[in-house]
Amino acid sequence: PHWRAGRLAATVRGDGKRELLMRMRLQHDAAGAAQLQPLDRQGSHMLSNLVEANALVRINAPALSAGETVEWIPLT
Repeated sequence: PHWRAGRLAATVRGDGKRELLMRMRLQHDAAGAAQLQPLDRQGSHMLSNLVEANALVRINAPALSAGETVEWIPLT
């Protein structure tokens, strides 16, 4: 897939042992930059937030702060 760059709108916790793909809501700011808002209920068995998600974000660190650049792919 073609990964794109965007900024986190909030802090997220990752897993220091493996890469995670988190479901997020993509929005664009006034300048057109991608802003990614983490959604609640990220467990693999919790699929209800797929209705709200329009992006998958690669998280490959134990924690990332709001404003950090991440890679994402669209779900639509």
